Amino acid sequence: MTRESNADGLEYLLDLHLSKIGYDNGYWVTMRIVEIAPDSGRPFGVQYSLTLHDDKDDRVLGFDNSHSMDIATAYLSPCLRRSDEKRSSFK
Repeated sequence: MTRESNADGLEYLLDLHLSKIGYDNGYWVTMRIVEIAPDSGRPFGVQYSLTLHDDKDDRVLGFDNSHSMDIATAYLSPCLRRSDEKRSSFK
């Protein structure tokens, strides 16, 4: 994907908000990126969500910082994870 933007840094990132990238196999990625007041869970003042969806619009994989935590959490579709896992977290 090529984006034409004169923005740099944070402004460029914020310009990606609600971007949707489609692929030939029907899968697509969407980004939600908004500026918020910095807090202990989001010290840079950015809330984000990056999700991959399949051709049936089911969410397959997602990364976000929507919860006030020290680490970002990842969502992995039930069809791709072990049955005893409820959430994958990256530390």
